[in-house]
Amino acid sequence: MAAHKPVSPVTYTIVYVALLLLTGLTVYISENVYTGQWEITVALAIASVKTILVALIFMHMYDSGPLVWLSGGAGILFLAIMMSIMLLDYNTREWTPGRSENPVVTSKIHDYSTK
Repeated sequence: MAAHKPVSPVTYTIVYVALLLLTGLTVYISENVYTGQWEITVALAIASVKTILVALIFMHMYDSGPLVWLSGGAGILFLAIMMSIMLLDYNTREWTPGRSENPVVTSKIHDYSTK
């Protein structure tokens, strides 16, 4: 097995700061920016960028052989198939849960003390 090229601590620090900034961006967007139905798409896009950074830098995939890339691609393909099956199931449901503007549910409580 071939040894990986050493990665400088500066590269690790830059990627670490980028991951922290992307996490902060995710929190900021979720709390301060109304994205409507694109909320999950935006969050998954940011998470995908973070995943690519971790895989390429911390897992040393950028200088790995073709078998490692093949296994990584197979994992991504399997995830895409599973998410497609999940979305097909979700889209066939009669109900669609939504996010309300006010998360506190106020309902009238039945008073059983009066007959």
